[in-house]
Amino acid sequence: MDETRAIKEAREEEDLPEPPKLRFLRRMVVALTATLMVGVLTIAAAIVITVSRDPAPAPLADGAELAERVTLPAKETLISATLSAGVLTVATRGPDGAETLRMFDASTGEARGVVAVARD
Repeated sequence: MDETRAIKEAREEEDLPEPPKLRFLRRMVVALTATLMVGVLTIAAAIVITVSRDPAPAPLADGAELAERVTLPAKETLISATLSAGVLTVATRGPDGAETLRMFDASTGEARGVVAVARD
């Protein structure tokens, strides 16, 4: 008889409502688990997207390499070369010491303009 009574009492204890703090804790664990899964999936998706992208285009030749392909007037020496927005800008110094900026199209090497530089 005592065994039957113990079983009945155990069943009655199982039917008791869940304490509010335990219910809150259970819901919090479920919410944090879901948040963790979303975060892991987001990171995995970002890695897949990054890896599956096309490789970056080959960089353009720098200004010095392009400057070697451009024909400068005789007796002018190259001071510097800069490549920006498809325009190669070359600074040169003439035999008299005068400095000049020459602009060339970076893809064709065609001259676009000449500017004399006046130093004070």
